[in-house]
Amino acid sequence: MIRLINDMLEIDRLESGQLAIASAPLDLRSITAQAALDGEGVARRHEVTLVDVTAAAPIMVAGDAGRLLQVVANLVSNAIQASARGETVTLRAEVAAARARVSVDDLGAGVPADLRARLFDRFQSQRAAGGTGLGLAIAREIVRRMDGTIWFEDLPGGGTRFAFDLPLLPTPPHGTAGREGRPLLLHIDDDHQLCEAMIAALEDVATCVCVAGVEEARVVLRGGGPSLAVLDITVDGGNGAVLLPELVDREGRPVPLVLLSGAEVSPEIARRATAILVKGRHDLAAVIDTVRRLLREMEARR
Repeated sequence: MIRLINDMLEIDRLESGQLAIASAPLDLRSITAQAALDGEGVARRHEVTLVDVTAAAPIMVAGDAGRLLQVVANLVSNAIQASARGETVTLRAEVAAARARVSVDDLGAGVPADLRARLFDRFQSQRAAGGTGLGLAIAREIVRRMDGTIWFEDLPGGGTRFAFDLPLLPTPPHGTAGREGRPLLLHIDDDHQLCEAMIAALEDVATCVCVAGVEEARVVLRGGGPSLAVLDITVDGGNGAVLLPELVDREGRPVPLVLLSGAEVSPEIARRATAILVKGRHDLAAVIDTVRRLLREMEARR
């Protein structure tokens, strides 16, 4: 009953737009990898094999990692529940038709004809053990909020594929150049309004990528070092200071760093910073001026 109430509240907030959905660059491969890991226990209990055949190259989207994991985990769980002992559930992320796609295939009996047209409606899905019948409805709303589409289709020879598409982002640029050769600025901050303002204010001089937390930042950093970083010490996923050793260019040299935070900065962290600005004391204009000055100095040294 508690799960049912929570799910009903969640879908109501999703449909009304009251539930926040992040929009940060992330690699869908990290979502499928985590979903495969989380689903192993359920698969073993049902004597089903769960395999992840995701593509090797990054599949970048702008989305909410936690919510996307919720969607994929639901699809994986449903596929396992629909599978007989000894069967295989296949999970994959790939690029298809210029979109980022996640699909989950099972070899079960398929979706009954009388349920197909309303499968994603509330209380219409076949309930897994202990489920509330709202999982697919919630998944649809989450995907919709990220400008995506979710569907199911029959597989040749039997079974069902559940899949969703999302807009594809360019792969994180390698090296220190952004679009049109401009510097790449990585802004790590969970203040979405500030991030949007920074992107707009600096679009003439830098390619700005804004992420809300530590893991999203690491996804971007795996694609190549930025030219400059702006970091809030308190971000989603923990202390942003853990990223300091990773804020380097392709040669492993520390990149200029602007610390922009309301939290107290230790002397050790302060020594790594090129500039330190305090939220609430320094306004957006001061932040923009500092970043532009550092970019000019970098250009002058070339």
